[in-house]
Amino acid sequence: MALDHIVVRTPQRRSLLNDLAMRYGFQSLDGFKIGGALQSEGVRFRNGPFIDVFDWPLTKAAFKPLLAIEGDIATVQRIAGRKGWTANLHQRNEIAAEHRPPWSTLSFARGQGLISSLFIIEYEEARTAWQSEQYDGALYDRFRSTSGDADLNKVEIHCSDIATAQSQLDLIAGGPMPLIDLQTTNLNPEGIGAMCIQQSASGESRWLHSEFH
Repeated sequence: MALDHIVVRTPQRRSLLNDLAMRYGFQSLDGFKIGGALQSEGVRFRNGPFIDVFDWPLTKAAFKPLLAIEGDIATVQRIAGRKGWTANLHQRNEIAAEHRPPWSTLSFARGQGLISSLFIIEYEEARTAWQSEQYDGALYDRFRSTSGDADLNKVEIHCSDIATAQSQLDLIAGGPMPLIDLQTTNLNPEGIGAMCIQQSASGESRWLHSEFH
């Protein structure tokens, strides 16, 4: 299991991406499209993970960012069944061909602790799976090198019960998840609190907090 990307929905999409471009030299990459209209953009860090940034209405409550963990869905489904976690499976082969993504996902209902802040993504490796114009943006090209000069160094997750959160993460990950840092807090329970971005050349780090609304 490995951290694949972070989904962000914010009214500040353009200013967030402009800030990343100015500070780290990132080029914004096209993400999801509908009918040819761009719905999301993002940046891919030098060490692999990326941020996928969608617009979000200012009138709605702030959207909590979500972590996408690449892994084996069947394995996590079995764990969820044993633990009684409520999970929703979206298999790519059950989606109409014209809207079919090159991946399947398993997400968790709200209110279940740490797992409600993440979902599992399992990619289809065949190149033919990536031909849909909805998903052919450069952001989703797994073999594309980043245009920026920074690594995603850490993702801080706020937990009301760090022992329970660590237990959930250990069960799902089945091994170390070095980019994920669990922190106890009473102010913002169960959710991504901040991301630490590290300049590759200078080693300088900056915290990007998740209050993008």
